[in-house]
Amino acid sequence: MKERRLFQRFKVNFPVNFSELQSNKQGDGNMIDVSAGGGGMIVTHLSLSPETFLQMHLEIPDKLEPLHVKAKVVWTAQIGADAYRVGVQFENVDFIGLSRALKFKIL
Repeated sequence: MKERRLFQRFKVNFPVNFSELQSNKQGDGNMIDVSAGGGGMIVTHLSLSPETFLQMHLEIPDKLEPLHVKAKVVWTAQIGADAYRVGVQFENVDFIGLSRALKFKIL
């Protein structure tokens, strides 16, 4: 399968809180990878459908304010009884803010 990503992804591990923009349902999870265009997260207790828009709050471990970003769910895969791997595409990315996350990439 041909790789369609424009930006390199980096492994990370930090908490994320989010709310669905239409339903206002809230959830949390862990960001496991991030790039300039999107990211991957593990979510429990809430299945997210593709095309769902989220307001996300990435809890970057630099002791500053969370990074707030709007994102669209691109895909979801169930990985456990109540756990999901979710791929999101960031909308209107604050690249300066996102660069904070890249400082905590896992080598």
